[in-house]
Amino acid sequence: MESFFTLSMGGALDKEDTDPLNTDSQLEDINIQTQKAVEGLKLAIQKFKRDFYRDYVGNDKQHDSQDLGAMMGFHALFLQALGFWIGLLDSKPVPKPALESGRDRRTFDLITKAIQQVAASPDGRTLVYSLLFHFAQQHPFDLGRRENVEDD
Repeated sequence: MESFFTLSMGGALDKEDTDPLNTDSQLEDINIQTQKAVEGLKLAIQKFKRDFYRDYVGNDKQHDSQDLGAMMGFHALFLQALGFWIGLLDSKPVPKPALESGRDRRTFDLITKAIQQVAASPDGRTLVYSLLFHFAQQHPFDLGRRENVEDD
């Protein structure tokens, strides 16, 4: 018996074939509140990444401005934050990143609480993991669209 999600022996989906996820009427829709919560998390993590970059790289006094030390330090700590959050989903503790800025620590803690709340909902854990995976695969200095508003 062949799995429902297996491609035909011909390889890629033919033009007339449709995505099996779009045709299965038995698949349940994801709760709209969970979708909105995950979208809110995405925006919060993107803002955290942008603010943390500005705080960390802009205030770095340990590295020469001509080398990449500050940017590599930022990248390492941001990945550690993502690892911490993924560890929450899997109940595998990862050390909390050492964030120097009080604003960054508060934002990190707020995102952590939001992740725990969303992950407790149906489909939430999977969606949050997918979101965190996306951020982990993103270019380290992709800080999103420029904002035209003043910093906090």
